[in-house]
Amino acid sequence: MAASLFLEAKDSIQINLERLEGEEEKEIAEKLVKASGVRREYCLGRVALEEARILDRQGDHTASSRKYGQATEKYQEVIDAMELETDRRELRPIVYLCQAWQKMMMAESRASPGLYGEAAELFIEAKGHALDQTTSYLAQAHSSFCRALEAGTEFEITRDTNLHISATRHLESAANFYLRAGVRTASEYAKATQRLFDAYVYMGSAKNERNPSEKAQFYKMAERLLQVSAGSFLKAKHPEKSEEVRRVLESVKEEREIAMSLSEVLHAPAIASTTASFSTPTSTHETAVGLERFESADIQANLIIRNREVKVGEDIDLEIELVNAGKAPAQLIKVENIIVEGFELKSAPEICRVEDSYLDLKGRTLSPLKTQELRLAMRPLNKGTFSLKPRVLYLDESGKYRSHEPEPATITVKELGISGWLRGPTR
Repeated sequence: MAASLFLEAKDSIQINLERLEGEEEKEIAEKLVKASGVRREYCLGRVALEEARILDRQGDHTASSRKYGQATEKYQEVIDAMELETDRRELRPIVYLCQAWQKMMMAESRASPGLYGEAAELFIEAKGHALDQTTSYLAQAHSSFCRALEAGTEFEITRDTNLHISATRHLESAANFYLRAGVRTASEYAKATQRLFDAYVYMGSAKNERNPSEKAQFYKMAERLLQVSAGSFLKAKHPEKSEEVRRVLESVKEEREIAMSLSEVLHAPAIASTTASFSTPTSTHETAVGLERFESADIQANLIIRNREVKVGEDIDLEIELVNAGKAPAQLIKVENIIVEGFELKSAPEICRVEDSYLDLKGRTLSPLKTQELRLAMRPLNKGTFSLKPRVLYLDESGKYRSHEPEPATITVKELGISGWLRGPTR
């Protein structure tokens, strides 16, 4: 609609251009004609961009890639028509983003690791031209996500567990940067993809396992991860991905039932028969490298801080997300070093008890594949740069103390200006 109106405005001005007598009026009219054309192209680029996003959600990645290509062309035409470098600089990150999304959709349609790698590079280009921190975080998140898909696609072909580790690391980075950018749905999407990769590892282990009971257990773990993944894709507002995962889940359930039924036959009491009885196949215990830690409780933590630059007296909201990625329940003991010296704790979760510089989690049980979110608010009392290096302590199923340290975070506290002191704290 807007593009049509700009075209009508352009045609109307051109029709009346010849009737104008004054040079100044003609100059203004010619600028309006040019501006209307530029704005029309911008609108058409935006239409193509939105259509590309819709097609992506519908699962038509080939058509989505074409639309992103059209958006790139339109935005590039707008840049070429702009006279001021400041205007071109504002639009240039969008061009790189559209190019990267085009490559990413093409990679999706072809399952191409190389194209995912090219998309990751283009997202880094977009980050280099970003004019604000949010765009920079988003571009970095997209790049990490593409790197994860690059490794994940290679893993699906080769089953090299080192690629799985690489994919997991990149997905954790992507989820973190999406949260920094304030895009929770994208972070959820990254987590869903990570669970999907983990499920494929267990499925691979199940296929290699000769012992039916062990095979069934691997499939059971894959089922749990696929269920979590499907739910996360729904939270991320990607129902088509959730449906794909559920189709895989049905296949895994069928394989597990077959493995379990065979296990029952092999372990049934001997009965009189003229034929020789079955013998149980020897277990080879073929387990993917790097998965040993999942056999018992395994707590992973993610530290989320949305605003890392504040002024004295302003509250900081932070969140610690705890995930039990293991097969056994864990007892959460405490989170150490979470309350930094020079900060005042304003609020803490009801399930915790505050003790000096740590949170007492009171031995709360966290079941396998479950999450626990801890939300806190702290207020800095002094300016400076502060480092947050929390450590989560927990007990595994055998009563052994274990710990995990999430990626540390830095908070910069600036001095409050005169007007700020007059207003007082923000909360």
